[in-house]
Amino acid sequence: MSAEAQGNLAFRMGEFFSDGGKLGKAKGYESRPGQARMAERVAETIEDRKHLVVEAGTGTGKSLAYLVPAAYAAQELGKKAIISTYTIHLQEQLFGKDVPIVQSLV
Repeated sequence: MSAEAQGNLAFRMGEFFSDGGKLGKAKGYESRPGQARMAERVAETIEDRKHLVVEAGTGTGKSLAYLVPAAYAAQELGKKAIISTYTIHLQEQLFGKDVPIVQSLV
């Protein structure tokens, strides 16, 4: 992998979510192409410092698709990522399930 590719967050998201990537190797993970595409778009948006609106159905894997690139970017920049949700239920899901998964893999 070239140095340019290593620094490209979107490229790394494609690898992370691939069958052979960190998440792909995690126990019980089911590959979701839409999730990988969303993570790549989120990463591109972070790198470009722009905004993104995504609509996707239940079961797409939206939470990990935005948490993983946000965590990588925060780690690399030495900053914190802030995630805001509309419902308490989603906050509980993120902190009880999804954030611990991301912390263990990033």
